[in-house]
Amino acid sequence: MAEPVDKRAQVHICSACASPLVQPQDWTHVDDEHWEVTLRCPECFESYAMVLTQEDVNALSYSLEEGFQSLLDAVDQLDREAFEAECQQFIEAVWSNNIYPMDF
Repeated sequence: MAEPVDKRAQVHICSACASPLVQPQDWTHVDDEHWEVTLRCPECFESYAMVLTQEDVNALSYSLEEGFQSLLDAVDQLDREAFEAECQQFIEAVWSNNIYPMDF
């Protein structure tokens, strides 16, 4: 079993490369107050186990949710930019009389 995590440690930060992208790979309930969580860093591929309290697990969960929301926001922004570019191309084609019935 891994050692309990130091209270000053930020569990969502990789202990090897300091990346904030650490992801849980496996978890086991140790006792009423602790979890053994295997974490993996997608940047340096380091994998290690930590014993976390429920409070630490909750903090890790919130960090993962924030990261997921950031990804959703980025995808939404890219989708919006692509749609605006397509609309602009269509408008330019209409104004330059380059739209024909066979285009539909």
